[in-house]
Amino acid sequence: MLKHFNKIKPLIANPFWMGTSVSTLLLVFVLLNVFNISEHGLNVSLDLMTKLYPFEKLYPENSKQFVFVSIDDASITEFGQWPWPRQLTAKLVNKVAEKKPAAIGLDILITEKDRFAPDNIAKTLNLPLSTLTSAGAQDGDVILGKSASSNPVVTAFALSNEENKRNQRITNRFVTVGDVQDALPQTNSLLMPIGSLLNASGNGFVNTYKTEGLIRETPMVARSKDAILPSLSLDLLRVAQGAKNHLIKLDDTTQSILIKTGEVTTELSENGTMIYHHGHLNRFKTISASNILKNNNENLEGKIVIIGSAASGLGDLHSTSLEDDMPGPLFHLQSIDQILAHRFISYHIAFDRLIFIFCAALSVLFSFLIVRTKLHYTLIALPVVIVSMIGLTIYSFLSTGLIFNAPIALGLLLTGNVVTYSSLIGQRFLTHRAIQKDIEEATTIQSVLFPRSEEHTSELQSRFGISYAV
Repeated sequence: MLKHFNKIKPLIANPFWMGTSVSTLLLVFVLLNVFNISEHGLNVSLDLMTKLYPFEKLYPENSKQFVFVSIDDASITEFGQWPWPRQLTAKLVNKVAEKKPAAIGLDILITEKDRFAPDNIAKTLNLPLSTLTSAGAQDGDVILGKSASSNPVVTAFALSNEENKRNQRITNRFVTVGDVQDALPQTNSLLMPIGSLLNASGNGFVNTYKTEGLIRETPMVARSKDAILPSLSLDLLRVAQGAKNHLIKLDDTTQSILIKTGEVTTELSENGTMIYHHGHLNRFKTISASNILKNNNENLEGKIVIIGSAASGLGDLHSTSLEDDMPGPLFHLQSIDQILAHRFISYHIAFDRLIFIFCAALSVLFSFLIVRTKLHYTLIALPVVIVSMIGLTIYSFLSTGLIFNAPIALGLLLTGNVVTYSSLIGQRFLTHRAIQKDIEEATTIQSVLFPRSEEHTSELQSRFGISYAV
């Protein structure tokens, strides 16, 4: 064992080889994506860029065409606990529709029959159904279904992995060009709204993705059997433009998915997701549902309106890199906002890997300069490279929406240099300590072999200022 150690000892003792070895090992670690290190680096880059340049900083006027009708704590306090009777929900939709919005998104999963339906109440109170109907009781589900079908309403459903034997048919509103379906995520089943809502102007799913407790991206299309399914935000955009269908195809060059909806084109990743460039939620106009129900004087004409929950107890609050509690409906508005601004965030693994290899090579070069030349050359060159890399990160994000994995690249650039410099300083320290020890031992031997009298020592000290250790 000692024999093998002695063979590699010169390499360990050499600061340049120490730094080079660390840079190489780290590069292999990153290229193999151990522990998903690349994804973590991309998330850090995206979060940092979003905090420095939130969406509204680039597009300050876009959000004026969106309105969030919030079922908030004040609304629940005034109109009762959730879920509300469907007649009340229908009234809310009709009140919004009176103001002629371009589209209304109903971001509420209505998968069960109304608990306030006359037959449910009759069973609960043990009364004949005719007693309630003759008194004027109406089926709220039917009323809400009529409201959804007669107005530009898009209702919500959910993708599910659980077995569901209920009717899962949904209108296929996609025209495909080429073989794009294999690229889309597939769902086993759907959590569909009640039958009366399936005749709405549109239907879209409301599922999203969370990583590290934050929502950074969301699926925009999925497939179920032979049908392609839109997200709620994508179908809202279709209804707002009066388009009948979406046109979807796979870009052969970039492998991204392109969707033409009316006059707008959406660019998605190869698996049909959109990466968010978040902004602050206060840029969207928010109106309490209670204000709409009591006295609707708001100007909603031509706007895209979404109705959903912001109440703290309804569980539809989520976190982003900018907000701790963002209501779920606002994510749909964020998606549409980015599509209309043609703001699509992307990243390219091949580009990142080239940058990683380049940074590792620079790290080896700087390690050589640290050992072979004066340190100030490296101290000048290294900050220039770091500033250039940060500038490239900002420029690529702002100009093209490309996320550059800067944390990993900077780590590859700096780690080898730090190891090289630390090893060099350590060697110099040990060498200095060894020299001091040799001097002390030589002085001790000299004092033992050649002792000097106190008078002679004092005379030398007084004449020449020389002192001897005794």
